[in-house]
Amino acid sequence: AITAGETWKMLYNIAFTMNGISFVVAAWAYAEFPANILDQRHMWKALAGLLLCGVDMWGSVSALKSLGLFGWYYGDFFVTELPPKLIYTGIYRYLNHPDSLYGLSGYYGIALLANSWSVFFMALFAHFCHLVFNRVVETPHMHRIYQDELRRDGGIAMMLKRNMRKL
Repeated sequence: AITAGETWKMLYNIAFTMNGISFVVAAWAYAEFPANILDQRHMWKALAGLLLCGVDMWGSVSALKSLGLFGWYYGDFFVTELPPKLIYTGIYRYLNHPDSLYGLSGYYGIALLANSWSVFFMALFAHFCHLVFNRVVETPHMHRIYQDELRRDGGIAMMLKRNMRKL
Protein backbone atom coordinates (compact mmCIF):
# COMPACT_ATOMS: atom_id res chain seq x y z
CA ALA A 1 0.00 0.00 0.00
CA ILE A 2 1.19 3.50 -0.82
CA THR A 3 1.52 5.81 2.18
CA ALA A 4 0.37 9.42 2.27
CA GLY A 5 4.02 10.54 2.26
CA GLU A 6 4.79 8.56 -0.89
CA THR A 7 1.67 9.98 -2.55
CA TRP A 8 2.78 13.50 -1.61
CA LYS A 9 6.23 12.88 -3.11
CA MET A 10 4.69 11.67 -6.37
CA LEU A 11 2.33 14.66 -6.56
CA TYR A 12 5.14 17.08 -5.71
CA ASN A 13 7.40 15.60 -8.39
CA ILE A 14 4.63 15.71 -10.99
CA ALA A 15 3.74 19.32 -10.16
CA PHE A 16 7.39 20.42 -10.00
CA THR A 17 8.24 18.70 -13.30
CA MET A 18 5.11 19.88 -15.11
CA ASN A 19 5.74 23.43 -13.93
CA GLY A 20 9.18 23.41 -15.51
CA ILE A 21 8.05 21.68 -18.68
CA SER A 22 5.12 24.03 -19.20
CA PHE A 23 7.43 27.02 -18.69
CA VAL A 24 9.86 25.71 -21.32
CA VAL A 25 7.00 24.99 -23.76
CA ALA A 26 5.59 28.50 -23.22
CA ALA A 27 9.08 29.96 -23.69
CA TRP A 28 9.43 28.06 -26.96
CA ALA A 29 6.04 29.35 -28.11
CA TYR A 30 6.96 32.96 -27.30
CA ALA A 31 10.60 32.75 -28.40
CA GLU A 32 11.82 35.50 -30.69
CA PHE A 33 14.91 34.30 -32.50
CA PRO A 34 16.93 36.96 -34.32
CA ALA A 35 17.56 36.73 -38.05
CA ASN A 36 21.27 36.24 -37.39
CA ILE A 37 21.43 33.75 -34.54
CA LEU A 38 25.22 34.12 -34.39
CA ASP A 39 24.94 37.84 -33.66
CA GLN A 40 27.35 38.74 -30.83
CA ARG A 41 24.63 40.37 -28.69
CA HIS A 42 22.43 37.29 -28.96
CA MET A 43 25.38 35.01 -28.16
CA TRP A 44 26.10 36.92 -24.92
CA LYS A 45 22.42 36.69 -23.94
CA ALA A 46 22.47 32.96 -24.67
CA LEU A 47 25.62 32.49 -22.59
CA ALA A 48 24.08 34.43 -19.69
CA GLY A 49 20.91 32.35 -20.02
CA LEU A 50 22.85 29.09 -19.92
CA LEU A 51 24.83 30.29 -16.89
CA LEU A 52 21.60 31.19 -15.06
CA CYS A 53 20.19 27.73 -15.85
CA GLY A 54 23.42 26.22 -14.49
CA VAL A 55 23.16 28.27 -11.28
CA ASP A 56 19.59 27.03 -10.86
CA MET A 57 20.65 23.38 -11.25
CA TRP A 58 23.66 23.82 -8.93
CA GLY A 59 21.46 25.45 -6.30
CA SER A 60 18.84 22.71 -6.49
CA VAL A 61 21.44 19.96 -6.14
CA SER A 62 23.12 21.81 -3.26
CA ALA A 63 19.79 22.28 -1.47
CA LEU A 64 18.89 18.61 -1.95
CA LYS A 65 22.27 17.53 -0.56
CA SER A 66 21.81 19.80 2.47
CA LEU A 67 18.17 19.00 3.20
CA GLY A 68 17.99 15.37 2.19
CA LEU A 69 14.77 13.90 0.90
CA PHE A 70 12.90 14.65 4.12
CA GLY A 71 13.50 18.39 3.86
CA TRP A 72 13.25 18.50 0.07
CA TYR A 73 9.72 17.16 0.23
CA TYR A 74 8.65 19.42 3.12
CA GLY A 75 8.65 16.44 5.47
CA ASP A 76 8.28 18.58 8.60
CA PHE A 77 4.83 19.63 7.36
CA PHE A 78 3.65 16.05 7.78
CA VAL A 79 5.83 14.24 10.33
CA THR A 80 5.64 15.91 13.72
CA GLU A 81 7.07 13.06 15.80
CA LEU A 82 10.66 13.95 14.96
CA PRO A 83 12.49 16.53 17.07
CA PRO A 84 12.84 19.79 15.12
CA LYS A 85 16.39 20.28 13.84
CA LEU A 86 17.36 22.98 11.39
CA ILE A 87 20.17 22.48 8.92
CA TYR A 88 22.69 25.25 8.33
CA THR A 89 25.13 23.38 6.10
CA GLY A 90 25.83 23.54 2.39
CA ILE A 91 24.13 26.45 0.70
CA TYR A 92 22.05 27.11 3.82
CA ARG A 93 25.24 28.14 5.56
CA TYR A 94 25.11 31.34 3.48
CA LEU A 95 21.40 31.96 2.86
CA ASN A 96 18.20 31.23 4.78
CA HIS A 97 16.04 30.91 1.67
CA PRO A 98 18.49 30.28 -1.17
CA ASP A 99 15.66 29.29 -3.49
CA SER A 100 14.22 32.80 -3.18
CA LEU A 101 17.45 34.25 -4.53
CA TYR A 102 18.67 31.71 -7.08
CA GLY A 103 15.78 29.23 -7.19
CA LEU A 104 14.16 30.65 -10.27
CA SER A 105 17.32 31.80 -12.00
CA GLY A 106 16.73 29.05 -14.55
CA TYR A 107 13.46 30.73 -15.52
CA TYR A 108 15.28 33.99 -16.11
CA GLY A 109 17.90 32.07 -18.06
CA ILE A 110 15.20 30.54 -20.25
CA ALA A 111 13.75 34.02 -20.77
CA LEU A 112 17.16 35.19 -22.01
CA LEU A 113 17.47 32.16 -24.27
CA ALA A 114 13.98 32.79 -25.66
CA ASN A 115 14.84 36.45 -26.20
CA SER A 116 11.30 37.35 -25.14
CA TRP A 117 9.91 39.98 -22.79
CA SER A 118 6.76 37.86 -22.40
CA VAL A 119 8.80 34.96 -21.05
CA PHE A 120 10.71 37.35 -18.77
CA PHE A 121 7.43 38.59 -17.28
CA MET A 122 6.28 34.98 -16.81
CA ALA A 123 9.54 34.33 -14.92
CA LEU A 124 8.97 37.47 -12.86
CA PHE A 125 5.42 36.34 -12.03
CA ALA A 126 6.64 32.84 -11.09
CA HIS A 127 9.25 34.42 -8.81
CA PHE A 128 6.61 36.65 -7.22
CA CYS A 129 4.37 33.62 -6.58
CA HIS A 130 7.32 31.80 -5.02
CA LEU A 131 8.03 34.74 -2.70
CA VAL A 132 4.36 34.87 -1.69
CA PHE A 133 4.47 31.12 -0.89
CA ASN A 134 7.56 31.69 1.27
CA ARG A 135 5.93 34.60 3.10
CA VAL A 136 2.46 33.07 3.58
CA VAL A 137 3.21 29.35 4.01
CA GLU A 138 6.84 28.46 4.61
CA THR A 139 8.00 31.24 6.97
CA PRO A 140 5.04 30.94 9.40
CA HIS A 141 5.48 27.16 9.38
CA MET A 142 9.21 27.48 10.12
CA HIS A 143 8.52 29.87 13.01
CA ARG A 144 5.87 27.54 14.43
CA ILE A 145 8.06 24.42 14.26
CA TYR A 146 11.58 25.72 14.90
CA GLN A 147 10.95 28.88 16.98
CA ASP A 148 14.25 29.92 18.65
CA GLU A 149 16.42 27.76 16.39
CA LEU A 150 15.46 29.87 13.36
CA ARG A 151 18.04 32.52 12.59
CA ARG A 152 16.95 35.93 11.39
CA ASP A 153 19.70 36.46 8.80
CA GLY A 154 21.66 34.12 6.56
CA GLY A 155 25.42 33.73 6.83
CA ILE A 156 26.21 36.30 4.13
CA ALA A 157 23.92 38.92 5.69
CA MET A 158 25.42 38.30 9.14
CA MET A 159 28.95 38.67 7.76
CA LEU A 160 28.06 41.91 5.93
CA LYS A 161 26.41 43.39 9.02
CA ARG A 162 29.39 42.44 11.18
CA ASN A 163 31.81 44.05 8.72
CA MET A 164 29.66 47.18 8.39
CA ARG A 165 29.72 47.65 12.18
CA LYS A 166 33.53 47.52 12.11
CA LEU A 167 33.61 50.48 9.70
